[in-house]
Amino acid sequence: MNDEPACIPTPVRQTPIYRWLTWLVALALLSVGCVPLPPQTASSPAPEALPLVVLDWENDITPEILQGFTAETGIPVELRYYYSAEEAYRRILEGETCDLAIVANDKVPGLIRAERLLTLDLTRVPNFRHIAPAFRDLVIDPENRYSVPYSWGTTGFVYHPAHVTSSLTQWADLWDEHYAGRIFLWEDPRTVIGLTLKSLGYSASSEDLQALNLAAAKLNTWQTLPPAPYRPEALAEAFRSGRAQVAVAWVGDYLLARREIPDLVYALPAEGSILWMDHFVLPRSARNPEAALRLLDYLLRPEVAAQITAQSLWATANETSWAQVKLDPDVQGLVFPPAEALTNAELTLPLSPAAEMAYNRMWEQFVRLRSSSPEMIPSPTPP
Repeated sequence: MNDEPACIPTPVRQTPIYRWLTWLVALALLSVGCVPLPPQTASSPAPEALPLVVLDWENDITPEILQGFTAETGIPVELRYYYSAEEAYRRILEGETCDLAIVANDKVPGLIRAERLLTLDLTRVPNFRHIAPAFRDLVIDPENRYSVPYSWGTTGFVYHPAHVTSSLTQWADLWDEHYAGRIFLWEDPRTVIGLTLKSLGYSASSEDLQALNLAAAKLNTWQTLPPAPYRPEALAEAFRSGRAQVAVAWVGDYLLARREIPDLVYALPAEGSILWMDHFVLPRSARNPEAALRLLDYLLRPEVAAQITAQSLWATANETSWAQVKLDPDVQGLVFPPAEALTNAELTLPLSPAAEMAYNRMWEQFVRLRSSSPEMIPSPTPP
């Protein structure tokens, strides 16, 4: 099998959306070293009668998108959800049957090291050519042997102006006593620990022992609501019930919540946003990798990628689809932020095994403290 991606790079166009790509290239170079490359490849078909199993976030690829693939190919697809990046990582490590999965950027090297991913034959995925050059061949996966970039986005503050006494301008403001017990968080260790590190002036992926000790001490003083498993509607529910005055959330979730609560505001902190990025992978547990490659190629069609972006409100790495994404101008500027909005932003990067253990200990201690804290009495829902 040819291990090199068999595609012609898409010519670079200087579109407004493209402006942040030169910045993103620099982020792509800041990662860990090479990882062991298992030899197994995605080439052994499974019985066509079995449905393809897709593991994804809720509110991402919709059943209707997958039904289009089934109508065209006759191959049924079963969609399974997960509710945190760590949950997806664990389920793939444990060998859950899955043909195609969407996983977080920082989880890819660990899955490769654990030999839980199949090698991709990109000659079978001609629509890979639509992926923007800046997203390809990242250090986490040289030559895209195991992953295909899918989506990305920013993390920022969400708040209702009626509950904010002073402007939220930096991550450190979240420790203001005014918001104690009223801060909504996703169950997302890398973001929570990352923003704590950035509030202290360190990288969101720092492995410096002094930085981690300071971050652990500060994190344990942070009075938030217990971290919530991911549900698209949970953010709006937290504000509507009065439990939350402020949230740390992804831009797509803010846009979804704003449909119910139009006065909600989204802002990026001065220390810089924490960016996330997801990738398509074929787990080793795939029963039908040949059909999974067909589905992957289908999802990379520009018109399909544009439809997913318009529905999910997550930015796509599919450059050819950008001109086909039809969003209101204010929404467009949030989903695809201008370069100046990404000043000091960081992509969460993979950690060394030792640092990963340290982060896990920090997170477990934080969750224990938040779970044992008394629940706050809801304040009145803003008009």
